[in-house]
Amino acid sequence: MQEKLLHYIWKTRSFQQTDLQTTDGNSINIVFPGYHNHDAGPDFSESSILIDKVRWSGSVEIHIKSSDWLRHKHQVDKAYENVVLHVVWEADKTIYYQDGKSIPTLALKHLVNPELLKKYQLLSEQHLSDIPCHQLLHKSKPIDRLNMVEKAGTERLSHKADHVLNMLKSCNQDWEEVSYRLLFAAYGMKVNKQTFAELAARTPFKLVRKYHKDSSTLQAMLYGQAGLLPINSTDKWVNELIDIYRFIQHKHNLDTSISRIQWKFSKMRPSNFPTIRLAQLSSFLEKHNSIFELLTQTESYQEISKIMGQPVPHYWQSHYDFDKTSKQASLNCIGTQFQLHLTINAFTPVLAAASKYFGRPDYLDRAMIWLELADAEQNKITKKYSSFEFPRENALHSQGLLELYSSYCQHKKCLSCNIGASILSS
Repeated sequence: MQEKLLHYIWKTRSFQQTDLQTTDGNSINIVFPGYHNHDAGPDFSESSILIDKVRWSGSVEIHIKSSDWLRHKHQVDKAYENVVLHVVWEADKTIYYQDGKSIPTLALKHLVNPELLKKYQLLSEQHLSDIPCHQLLHKSKPIDRLNMVEKAGTERLSHKADHVLNMLKSCNQDWEEVSYRLLFAAYGMKVNKQTFAELAARTPFKLVRKYHKDSSTLQAMLYGQAGLLPINSTDKWVNELIDIYRFIQHKHNLDTSISRIQWKFSKMRPSNFPTIRLAQLSSFLEKHNSIFELLTQTESYQEISKIMGQPVPHYWQSHYDFDKTSKQASLNCIGTQFQLHLTINAFTPVLAAASKYFGRPDYLDRAMIWLELADAEQNKITKKYSSFEFPRENALHSQGLLELYSSYCQHKKCLSCNIGASILSS
């Protein structure tokens, strides 16, 4: 027996409810089990219990054995003086308040259906599977799986929103700046994320806005700050970029310590090269110099997709690096999978964060709608659930599966999962 299972049994009242008695023989009626306390102090607060028809309001403490009260030294902690009921699996010792009166105790050992214990044991023993409940999934309902995946997807979006709000503090509450930095990090994807984030930090957004209508100057600044411009080139336009960057670097006293060796090129498709991603980003910034305003004023996902799909500057339609010609025509604009990546990792987190910050539920609604309209991701985590009947119809579902895996399945938090609860109650 584990205390976390006892917490679940008590919270869900998954035990015999009739003719309940304390270990002293007094009748018990549970009006309200209380609120689960995850901080210091008794396990459940604001509980309401009838003992011999007298209502008691206070806390409930839960242990495997009643003697654990002494082992945990609750007898010398005043925070436990308001405990109105001690719920245990096994009552092996009478426990007393500091004034000498015995604490009402309820023992659950003979009140719980053995089938529930067998199901929980089976869940706990699935050490070889990434999905602990895989052998018992047939006992859960499709609606419970759907609800849990969508709940986990919403939780994942909320975590990302909290990350944005933390970034906002370091950006002096400047929503445009934080949107700018988040967009850069997203363009770097996993492999170049940190270097793109460093580039954003070293390239003032005010200068991007200043030069956003001048494609050559904007590209010169971004590639120069990234350390990707060559020393010289056989191409006239590239040499112009080099000269432009030298001028604006001196004019604005730009500091760059990023070098080409920080960027990852190896084992990547040319369409994912940082040079190409930076070209796509410069094309975006050239047309939209107010990112936060764009996100908060664009309601249609189709419209934001169209904006993301704009073609890159002419040079990069035929090159994958400076002075290196591309044979692929696909470098012209970003693909649907990368649009999905930007939606998930830049656009919807900003909207969700703004919803929390400004008290605008419509921003969160918009973020959720965009995720529901976007295609589901396909990756090694979502594939783990592919052989089971989990919803995988859109990006909200795939994000939910990622959160379900990382926050629940990996840590075997079956008791906190709607699917686990559905299995145990079946």
